[in-house]
Amino acid sequence: MAERNSQHTKRNHYVPQFYMRQFALDDDRTKVKCLSRHAPYVSVGVKSIARIGYEEDLYTFSVAGSKASIEDDLNQTIETPIVNSDTWKKIVAGEPDRLDQSDKLTLYLLMRHLQFRNIENLRFIEQEAAHARDFGFRDDYSEDEREMYAALSRTAAGPPSYFLSMAVNMQQFALHWDRASIAVIRSRVPLRSSTNPTLVIPRKLGHITLLEELEAGAFCYWLPLSPHFGVMLTMSHRFNDFVHQELPDDAARVFNRLYLGQLLEMPSTRHCFADDPEIEGDLQWADFDRFDGTGDRGRYKREVRHTG
Repeated sequence: MAERNSQHTKRNHYVPQFYMRQFALDDDRTKVKCLSRHAPYVSVGVKSIARIGYEEDLYTFSVAGSKASIEDDLNQTIETPIVNSDTWKKIVAGEPDRLDQSDKLTLYLLMRHLQFRNIENLRFIEQEAAHARDFGFRDDYSEDEREMYAALSRTAAGPPSYFLSMAVNMQQFALHWDRASIAVIRSRVPLRSSTNPTLVIPRKLGHITLLEELEAGAFCYWLPLSPHFGVMLTMSHRFNDFVHQELPDDAARVFNRLYLGQLLEMPSTRHCFADDPEIEGDLQWADFDRFDGTGDRGRYKREVRHTG
């Protein structure tokens, strides 16, 4: 349990720094090249890992007038065991071919944890609770979801409290473990990631063997682990596999553009880790033209395209 602490950490990283260092510069492992959103601009430059992917007091709550934080719980019970695992050592060494069935559980838990501790998850919970309060339940809510969002919508503290409980709870993922398939996937095209790194992959994209025969209702998630490889998690009643695959170049470019779209369309995603030769072309594809700067640093602004 989190303890009361007047010296609680204020800068709470919702994407762990150990993950972001996988995309760090070769000559400075404390910095990463990224696209950053500063409306109406998107800038390309280098950022300090310590200064991105955080929100002040995100993991802080009040108990009888005193502030407490789950930050220590996250560090001690989740982050440190992952970093010290044989699985993460293989990843840091850049040896994805050594990942095997024994690493499946760690990879699964890492992907799910990064998704549930992210600030985007909090924003989603807040949005759904507000919808339930102001407009009623969505038609596709289950009875359990109706009961949950009814409770969360009653007070302003409901969504953040629920978010904190999800962020620190690893046991919740055991429920769907028997449906999990993991594919370790290499890429020739340099991969991007972001401060919201676990990406939902639309099944209609195809390109990946695990997506070819999925039933309706199956989910696919993508997590780059370095610019050269990543893992795909498929939640399906038909599969429970661990495989190695190569990512087709066109699929890698689609995944990279999905991260750019995430940066442009999701307010909680503020930085996209990108160090590849297709950045400028993809920004132009998204109707952004260079506003200032030279070389691999600069600002881009979306322009209205007139046709006809």
